[in-house]
Amino acid sequence: MLSLLLFFSLQTPSTPMAPAPPISAAMSEEVQAVFDALEMAQFGDQPYQPLLAFALRLNLRDRSGETPHEISADIRFRQERGGLVRISLHDADRGQRIEKGFDGNRYWLMDDQGVLQDLSAREFAQDRDAIDRILTLCTDLLLLLDPKSLQKHARNIEIMPTETGMGIQGLLPRPEGLWPFQLTLNSNGFPISLSLTPPKREVVVSENPKNTAEVAVSKQRFFLFHFPKNFDGRRLPQVIEEYFAPDRKLPARIFELREFLWKKPELISVNPVPSIPED
Repeated sequence: MLSLLLFFSLQTPSTPMAPAPPISAAMSEEVQAVFDALEMAQFGDQPYQPLLAFALRLNLRDRSGETPHEISADIRFRQERGGLVRISLHDADRGQRIEKGFDGNRYWLMDDQGVLQDLSAREFAQDRDAIDRILTLCTDLLLLLDPKSLQKHARNIEIMPTETGMGIQGLLPRPEGLWPFQLTLNSNGFPISLSLTPPKREVVVSENPKNTAEVAVSKQRFFLFHFPKNFDGRRLPQVIEEYFAPDRKLPARIFELREFLWKKPELISVNPVPSIPED
C-alpha cells in the first residue's frame, strides 16, 4: 500500500522544517509588482483571500518508474496545528483503494472495507513517514498557490530576466536546506514554469574521510503549468507537468487537477470519512 503514496514524496527527508529567520528588508517595487500580478491573475478584480485549507481531486499519470500507471487521489489539508491531512487514493491498475491521514492527534489508515487502523505502533513507521511527506507536499502547495504565502516565506527574492519580462528567483526553505527557485510568468501574470534546484551536501566518496564531494540531496525538478481554470474563485493551472533534470524530453509525471475547493475551510474535514466536500 505504501507504493501508492510514493508519487507524493518530494524525495526529501520528512524532518520538521526549522523556523525561518525574519526577512530583513522590504522587497523592491519590481518584485512587489510581480506578486501583485500573480494575485491579479488568480483573483482578477475580487479581493485576495488567504488559503487556509483546501480539498483537491487530481489524476496522476506517473512515468517516473519502470512501469507507467495512473492514479486518482483526493487530498484534504488544513494548515492549523502544524498541518492536518487526509488522502484517498484509487489505483485502477492495481485495483486498490486506501485512505490515510493525520488529524492532529493520531495517524490513521482505513482500507477499502472501511476498517480503521491506528498507525501509532512502531511497525507503522513507514506509513507515518509517507503521511508526513504528503504534509510536506501540501505545505509546499500553499507556497506555490498562495502568492502572499510565497512572498512571506521565500528569501532573497530578485527579479529574473525572462522573455515576458516577468519572473522572480530566490530561495525556498526546506528541511534539508535552502532550495534556489525560479518562477516565470506570462504577460498576464499567470505562472508558466517553476524550477527547484536542491542544495548540495558533502559526502565521503572513499575510505579516506578527507575525500569528499558535494552531492545534491535530491533531483532537480522542473514544472510547466498549463490551461488556467477557475477553481472556486481562484484561477489555477489545470495541468502540471513535472520533469526531473537532466531529462526534459518527456514529463516524469502529469498532474491533472479536477477539483480544488478552498473558500469554505470549515467544511474541509480531515477525519476518516469518504468523499470531497460539495459547494
